[in-house]
Amino acid sequence: MKKLALLLCGIFFFQLPSASWAETTGEQAQRIRDLQRLFLRLQSTSGQLYTEHQALKDQVMGVKVTGDGKAYFLNNSVQTAGQELKDLSYGNLVDLGVSLRVSPKGYATGVMRLLNGNITTANVLFEAEDDFVLKIGDFALQYTPLTLLEPDVDFQRTPYLLQRQKWLGLPEVRTGESRQLSGAMVEFMPADKATVNALWAITGMEDVETETFSQQLQGGRLSLVLTPHAELGFSLVRIEDNAATRQANSIARSPIFNQVLGGNIALQLLPGLNFAGELAASRYQDDTGSSFEPLSGRAYRAMLEAPVGKFNLVGEFSYATPNYLALAAHPVSAELTSLQRQNYDASAIFPLGKATPNRKAAVISAGYKLKAFTLKATGTLAGEIQAADQDGELLDSGSLRSFREAELAVDGKVGPVALSATYVKGAVARKAGALPELKLKIDTVALDLKLPVAEKYNLLFALLDEAQKGTSEKRTRQVGYGVEYAFSQDTSIYVQDVFTTERTAGGEQKQRKMGAEFRFLF
Repeated sequence: MKKLALLLCGIFFFQLPSASWAETTGEQAQRIRDLQRLFLRLQSTSGQLYTEHQALKDQVMGVKVTGDGKAYFLNNSVQTAGQELKDLSYGNLVDLGVSLRVSPKGYATGVMRLLNGNITTANVLFEAEDDFVLKIGDFALQYTPLTLLEPDVDFQRTPYLLQRQKWLGLPEVRTGESRQLSGAMVEFMPADKATVNALWAITGMEDVETETFSQQLQGGRLSLVLTPHAELGFSLVRIEDNAATRQANSIARSPIFNQVLGGNIALQLLPGLNFAGELAASRYQDDTGSSFEPLSGRAYRAMLEAPVGKFNLVGEFSYATPNYLALAAHPVSAELTSLQRQNYDASAIFPLGKATPNRKAAVISAGYKLKAFTLKATGTLAGEIQAADQDGELLDSGSLRSFREAELAVDGKVGPVALSATYVKGAVARKAGALPELKLKIDTVALDLKLPVAEKYNLLFALLDEAQKGTSEKRTRQVGYGVEYAFSQDTSIYVQDVFTTERTAGGEQKQRKMGAEFRFLF
């Protein structure tokens, strides 16, 4: 296109009448300036035509291939009871991504994955957009915290470097709280300001140890924009084990069923005062072949938010009955075979996220925005509704656990240094009775630093220290440092060293994980 523009300019130039010797210097200069402006216009037009031409080609048919490769090693050393165990692991990962435009409004994407010599496929998705959105394959989706979500409980308050330690060498790095699903989803607008979502998928939440059943999920959501300041939504999520997929050699377990129906609303009550509420009801059956009535539960949340200048004030109250169960709103790592076996952490307020059953809680937070920093203070009061043992199994009698927690957090920059620091002081208590007395005080300190020391270098430092005192005592400290270096825009290396010390009444255990990851894009 640019060559064509030059040719047109040349032809135009030679077709112009020859300049008379009698023309003044000023007239000649003006003629030259006119030609220059014409050339620039033609050049701009040719560039635009070229861009439109490429876009048209992409709309008709286009294939894009990308590559992402990793090579890593991890040296793990554990010292306990006078013994030292060492383990060296290494591997490689190459993802060949293909994106294909199959129609002007349709895409197909996928990844051919070479992981330690084994070839698989991942993230295969067909997506079409017109008056609707259609997705078939692997995708991420969320409705509401009480119906469909994957809460981030594993990495809560965990510094970036310590999170990355868990990601080292892994093909997937989770971001956000959308749940990863495999299936089909369609979303459309049957009327103005109304959106409908329909979903069928395989959850990937079947029992990892037994692999007894394939677990299916069906869902639907209707969202309505009532006014510029009011939105209303309704969600339905069903999870059911497919009894026909039972494996002959699997550990005996009955197929389960779970259904959640919920509604949510968002309102602007006043300028600077927002309200959000959610109500949900659940039904759960741990054996779809039995004649027992399903367990019923309910949950609700209400939140007020008031941004005032540089302040942001939030108050939230939540309530979930002991039998409320929303499997699709729990972490994938949670045990899903029975309501009574959730492996609760005795010190955790919301071990399963906002949809944790048997909880009532009030949370108040205040945030303040400075030029370089954000300060936030949060206070939480929570408690059980029905007595439960250490594993979350409900009991007919017994004292209830109560929870208190105060958190101070700061996030921002000091010059080139990115800083994030959190201090949490918590307490868990239960009076003696049918269950033993419980008194725990928990102090947590988290520190995250990132220092750019040169154009291509980043130094990282992390500290996570949790001290638990009282009925049971435990102290866990993690200290890590790392270096990121970018050879180029497409090639980088990452090295880290993490030391973990854990002290309990039974003794002390030390662990050191040193690893490196070389990454390249192509």
